[in-house]
Amino acid sequence: MDIQGWVSAAATIGFGVYQSFYAKRAVVLQEKAMRGQALAVEVEKAESWVKRHWRKSVPLGVMLACWVPYFATPRYPIDYFMGWGSLGDRAWVVIDTSKLMQEKPNRLMVVARAVNSATDEKTDAQIARSATFEISPTPMRMDVYFTPELARAFEAAKTGVLQEYLLEVPEDFPIEAVHTLADAEKRGARILGSKSGGTKH
Repeated sequence: MDIQGWVSAAATIGFGVYQSFYAKRAVVLQEKAMRGQALAVEVEKAESWVKRHWRKSVPLGVMLACWVPYFATPRYPIDYFMGWGSLGDRAWVVIDTSKLMQEKPNRLMVVARAVNSATDEKTDAQIARSATFEISPTPMRMDVYFTPELARAFEAAKTGVLQEYLLEVPEDFPIEAVHTLADAEKRGARILGSKSGGTKH
């Protein structure tokens, strides 16, 4: 084949490649155009839905927004304390038991300690413990008598501020074996809450 033949063949092949490339390019552009049209249809449908229903959607959105603070706010344990304080040689609490009846046969007790930032509340051994009490269907008053250990704790703390803890304990709870709140928890007690502010005179 002479040079003219080679040039003619190369031109034919080149033109074929050119046609093939642009044919594929045309297919790609057509597919994009079809996707664009489909997207435009969906957008148009969404806009139409919003126009028809925005009056209903706005109140719903406002209502949902109002619930955001509720779910964003940490949930805290129930406050069972109706009253607390100290009088003479004892501290006392009055407990709302309406939400504790299902915990029977577990019982309730009170632990008192002197507020002292230098002492860990869970390992403070200078505490006073009450007896355990059967959970009753009406508000309960429970007293805890001050001990020599607690008196020494007040002298060391020099605050005179009392903190009282409400504990739910097993029916056979070994009170005499408990010297700290950590001991109580190891033996199955559950701290339901605490209040401070009662002052020992």
